[in-house]
Amino acid sequence: MPPETDSVGACVLLVDADSVLGRALHDSLVAAGFSVLAHARCASQAASHADANGLGGEALPRVLDAEDPRTRGVDHVVFCPRDEDLHADRRDEDLDAMADRLDASLTGFLAELQAAARQLARRDGGQLWVLTMEDSMRYYLDLPCTAIDSRARQAAAKSFAKEMLRFGVRINCASVQCVREQVEPARWMSAAAGLKAYAMKFKPNAASAVAATLVHFLQQPDLPIAGTVVPLGIGVAEGNV
Repeated sequence: MPPETDSVGACVLLVDADSVLGRALHDSLVAAGFSVLAHARCASQAASHADANGLGGEALPRVLDAEDPRTRGVDHVVFCPRDEDLHADRRDEDLDAMADRLDASLTGFLAELQAAARQLARRDGGQLWVLTMEDSMRYYLDLPCTAIDSRARQAAAKSFAKEMLRFGVRINCASVQCVREQVEPARWMSAAAGLKAYAMKFKPNAASAVAATLVHFLQQPDLPIAGTVVPLGIGVAEGNV
């Protein structure tokens, strides 16, 4: 068994905590003894659970850079993928619209990533995880995961990790295959039937299983990885070069 921290008193900031993975992570973190600060884009969705603290609709860089009293105890940060981004239908989107959307999304992410890393550096380190959606399943389930967005976030996090490690901040990504709760069972079965021998590569994991794995990483004080992309899925491979 790997050494674990005393989770009691440790605080995790969940960004986009109102997503499927965000809600699963909240439950797993609370069960492990962490306190959770939930950030959502909309004020009405700030807290998925009655006992969750909320940062709803507030600009994350502004809150963190101002050293808001609510965020001073944050030890770890997890960026969750947004459900609306996963399920948005963009088949009619033209090139210019896609470029504008990605520019706005990635520019905002970079500002949030920097603010979160600075917050952890002020506390002498911690873990920062960026969860991106593994996109190969979109060819079989018509999920509009954007490979450009996922790869750009991974590249930014891996590059930034090299600079922040000297401050004790361990930044990593997890490339997460679409989880069971994000797709209706009938669609999973239809896709698996068409894949035949390759169906094992797309066996859906429960969001709770992905969350439990991430909690184990967050519990380890001497985490031996930084600047990596960790694959979480069946048959998913990722080279860290």
